[in-house]
Amino acid sequence: MRDFKSKTLVMVLLILAGFLLAYFFVFANYKNLNIVKAELTRVEQEKENLENSQRQMESFLEKYRSLDKEARQVNLALPTAPGVALLLGEMEQLAKLSGILVSSINFSELPQSDLEKVPPNSVVPIEAQLSISGSYFSFRDFLNRLENHIRILDPQLISIGVEEDNLNYEYEVKFKTYYQK
Repeated sequence: MRDFKSKTLVMVLLILAGFLLAYFFVFANYKNLNIVKAELTRVEQEKENLENSQRQMESFLEKYRSLDKEARQVNLALPTAPGVALLLGEMEQLAKLSGILVSSINFSELPQSDLEKVPPNSVVPIEAQLSISGSYFSFRDFLNRLENHIRILDPQLISIGVEEDNLNYEYEVKFKTYYQK
């Protein structure tokens, strides 16, 4: 009987020791488990935030790339350089299409000292004076073409005079155009 009691006592002590060991290991690791779960939740949230940011960036880039065509048109309307030679050719072409004779074209840009004071990404004006002659209807057509031209051209002053033969008029047109610095 004694043998049975001692075996029972040993069994109870072993079971109790097993529970104690399990309790200490599980309890100690349970705290770590909660810490790891919290870290896992934080990392998953961060991953989700990064994926959302990536989707937003891809959407932004897609919109930006789709605006490339519009940006090219804006650069035609407001070029990144003065482009006076190109503008001269365009004015002559507009006059030719309207049946207008060009007497002179003068451009005046800002002096270099003033241009250096202009902050970057600003709009810089170029003043132009155009002397032309032709009929009234040709001049109206010229102004219409000037208005519909892709580059921004703002007429400032228009003077009209009569030529000696009274068939054509002389016109002085002062206008401004612009470019991006």
